[in-house]
Amino acid sequence: MVRSCPRYQEEEEEEEEEEEDEEEEEEEEEEDEEEEEGEEEEEEEEGEEFCFCFCNYTNMAPVGNLTRSQLAAYNGSDSSKPLLVAVKGNIYDVTSAPNFYGKGGNYHCLVGKDASRALGRMSLEKPDLESSVLSDLNREQVAKLNEWEAKFRSKYPVVGKLV
Repeated sequence: MVRSCPRYQEEEEEEEEEEEDEEEEEEEEEEDEEEEEGEEEEEEEEGEEFCFCFCNYTNMAPVGNLTRSQLAAYNGSDSSKPLLVAVKGNIYDVTSAPNFYGKGGNYHCLVGKDASRALGRMSLEKPDLESSVLSDLNREQVAKLNEWEAKFRSKYPVVGKLV
């Protein structure tokens, strides 16, 4: 079960308070047209930003050690199970990012799999999704895999090990 992230809710509340304070300040101050135009452009730019929350907030207990065939059971076909992805031996719970890993998401094909080779090669081709061989990756691919591992570590909780 995915719950709303408390950290994200706090950030939203803080942003709303800041916006209210800014609006009050703007009402109190009288500025010439040039300054107002500059601030309006700045506000429009801020409004164009997108925010995604990838918190380590999960309701799931660790799954422990899983084989590749056991990991496949967490591929999203059973909505009562979390979405899991393995990267370099660690299993991550990516349930908090259904837009990416849920059905219809661009990375749904990685769910329930060891995604290491596919991420290192930046390939979503079937042979790369089905293989866990890393020995033939070149230096750039290993570096890319390490970048992906760092992203997963910073965004998703480790819930087990791939054995």
